[in-house]
Amino acid sequence: MSDLISTKPYMSIMARSAANKRILEMTPEQWLSDVYTEVNSVFKTFNGTMVLSATVILVNDFTGEMLFWNAEHPFTIIYRDESAKFIEDSLCLRKLGLDSEFDFEVKRFQLVPGDMVLLASDGRDDIDLTPTEAIRTINDDENMILGIINEANCDIGEIVRIIKSKGDVTDDLSFLRIDYKVNYEEEVAAISNSDIPQFEDKEISNQLDVNKIYQQSKQLYQSGEVEKALDLLSGAYSAEQTNPKLNKLLGLLSLKGKDYDTAVKVLTQYLSQDPDTHEIWYYLSIAQKKLGDYLNSLESAKRVYDLNPDSINNLINLSDLYRINGKYEDAKIYSEKVISLDSENKNAKKILSVLQSKLS
Repeated sequence: MSDLISTKPYMSIMARSAANKRILEMTPEQWLSDVYTEVNSVFKTFNGTMVLSATVILVNDFTGEMLFWNAEHPFTIIYRDESAKFIEDSLCLRKLGLDSEFDFEVKRFQLVPGDMVLLASDGRDDIDLTPTEAIRTINDDENMILGIINEANCDIGEIVRIIKSKGDVTDDLSFLRIDYKVNYEEEVAAISNSDIPQFEDKEISNQLDVNKIYQQSKQLYQSGEVEKALDLLSGAYSAEQTNPKLNKLLGLLSLKGKDYDTAVKVLTQYLSQDPDTHEIWYYLSIAQKKLGDYLNSLESAKRVYDLNPDSINNLINLSDLYRINGKYEDAKIYSEKVISLDSENKNAKKILSVLQSKLS
């Protein structure tokens, strides 16, 4: 019964969010915050007799940005380059239904293609290591799961087998794995172009089915048919140039297709309507950089920094742009900031190595 009760608030929230194919007029951060507030309020009505640990995650399909909060659930694991490690390094939020001494905050983590995010219940750690003896010895090494994941190459079936080979599982054991662009093109079925609408003139702009065009374009992109997706979006853009949803996708796909002029034009149009979207400023900066427009690229990167100062990709971009513009001390500052966030970052180390000769 407790499992059924605990899922009902989330089911209700998801049903409301997706009702009638609605598009939410809120940021992902606000949605995650609202989810926490609502579910926490529900469990607080039990006055501490029922609480819930949970991790809730949103992933941006295009940028790999992961937004999440963890209410005293076992730490989230990232499996990258055949090595597992925890994303969190300390408790940040108490269980739902309890007062927390920590301020609520939506956390960010940047995924890269090939990453696997692994969530698991307490049973991953609560293993009786001496099941045949009179006195139980429960595992107290929270890092043991990382070694198991590495041994299993993050295969959930193999992880479970290895865990059970260590002893008796004494608590619920469940896993959820999120793959970010792992064997991406192989896993997505090809999309037929038979239903792709054709655009003849601007008179049809008021007839555009934005959601249909967006979904078809996204499916074409996901199946690796980038050119077809671009043709579809370009036709829509010629009929309607002010639709943010279509412009965002056209801008990103133009960047991916190395049509940097179109990317700059369309992303600039998008930002004229939504100027506080840091990931779009980042992509605009990259497109401008590819065109050799280093000063404007630097200004766009600065805007990203103002909106999201801990974006590692943008910090590297900023450092490289300062290097290109001959401002080596500034370049060093931003690369060192990357190292403070990710001590093994190869790009930052490479820039710092180049800067050594410039600053000596």
